[in-house]
Amino acid sequence: MRYEVTGDPLYKEIAAFFMDTVNSSHAYATGGTSVNEFWSDPKRLAENLNTETQESCTTYNMLKVSRHLFRWTKEIAYADYYERALINGVLSIQRGRDPGVMIYMLPQGPGSSKARSYHKWGTPYDSFWCCYGTGIESFSKLGIFRSQTPYLQVSLSVSSKTVSQFAILNVRIPTWTSFSGAKATLNDKDLELISPGTFLTISKKWDSGDRLSLQLPIHLQTEAIKDRPEYASIQAILFGPFLLAGLTTGDWDAKTGGATAAPSDWITPVPPESDSQLVTLVQESGGKGFVLSAVNGSLTMQERPKDGGGTDAAVHETFRLIPQGSPGAGAMNSTASVMLEPLDMPGMVVTDKLTVSAEKSSGALLDVVPGLDGSPGSVSLELRARLGCFLVGGGRRRGKKVEIGCGGVRKRGGDGGAGFRRAASFTRAEPLRRYHPVSFAARGVRRSFLLEPLFTLRDESYTIYFNLVA
Repeated sequence: MRYEVTGDPLYKEIAAFFMDTVNSSHAYATGGTSVNEFWSDPKRLAENLNTETQESCTTYNMLKVSRHLFRWTKEIAYADYYERALINGVLSIQRGRDPGVMIYMLPQGPGSSKARSYHKWGTPYDSFWCCYGTGIESFSKLGIFRSQTPYLQVSLSVSSKTVSQFAILNVRIPTWTSFSGAKATLNDKDLELISPGTFLTISKKWDSGDRLSLQLPIHLQTEAIKDRPEYASIQAILFGPFLLAGLTTGDWDAKTGGATAAPSDWITPVPPESDSQLVTLVQESGGKGFVLSAVNGSLTMQERPKDGGGTDAAVHETFRLIPQGSPGAGAMNSTASVMLEPLDMPGMVVTDKLTVSAEKSSGALLDVVPGLDGSPGSVSLELRARLGCFLVGGGRRRGKKVEIGCGGVRKRGGDGGAGFRRAASFTRAEPLRRYHPVSFAARGVRRSFLLEPLFTLRDESYTIYFNLVA
């Protein structure tokens, strides 16, 4: 940087003006910027929510500028930006833990997927875009951190031969935390708290065994897109520095309940115990495996995917079995009553009309009974409101709609009802998808949304900007 060479403060001011201009008018909630590798008119991001957004190289360059500015000015705003861009703009560009699989652009549009853009995912040996070089270098910056759930630990080591010395330690208190509930102790003695967005400064002669502990509350917040006032309802959702993405193929209307509603009024954490209630329901037919699937409220049978994990199929073919009123009954225990909740629509359940609704009436109750086919371990789902009627898959072909079969249809087909019994029986399997430890349920106008950190997603469809409706 020219400022470091010449010492002329003009060049520092130029760099600061550039950084502040981009962040105030061209940056997405990820910390990334650019559309089709260009900057256009300021504050026009709402018109540019598509697949060709946030070139990875641009994020790399902005990180470099912010790193220099923080070193020169010690302003926390630059450190906050660096944290957000590194977590959301860098970690999000690699496909999980697949080495050498990165993306050129990070899509920002409703219902986007990292797998669906002009360049799509790269390959370990045949792709070498500019964003591969900068991406690899950006990931190398992560080596300064060591994480241990649910804490982030930064270790500073000194030689055991060094005598105790006087030093000033400055600890960043990020802007995303709050004064209320925060706590800092040094050797188990409380320290005076300071406001978020400042440094906690400790001056002392440090000795071996000194222990500094920080407890910083983390909250939900919304952030309006950088655009004109008429687009103020388009907002991203963050949990501390983590940008949350909704697992949705395009619906982006979130229902807040009012202009003064806090994010916690319409966004709630997914309880940790919910993960143990997840299941994928399987049927075997003609040597193929078929699974129960829910897409936009429609129940069908789909071929069981060969790959699990980060796909739309895995999301749609995972359900939560919510026990209802059976003491000690876990998910899928025989004779238990449950409600069937699609993974990506938390708080909504399958009804006896084969719709997915937020209304949890008696029509959504299912009795889990031993499978009608008599196979060991199989189960059938009987409608509590219509005893003798069952969810029927019978997925001999991909896309077959799930039906409700009752007593009168059992003997169709001339096989004494064996076909019906097979079609109404499912095998419980390990869920194709799990909740991320940082998962939330958000209320929507037409449906609910499962929110997870953007960087955890691979090929799933997602939405990171929502249209907030009162």
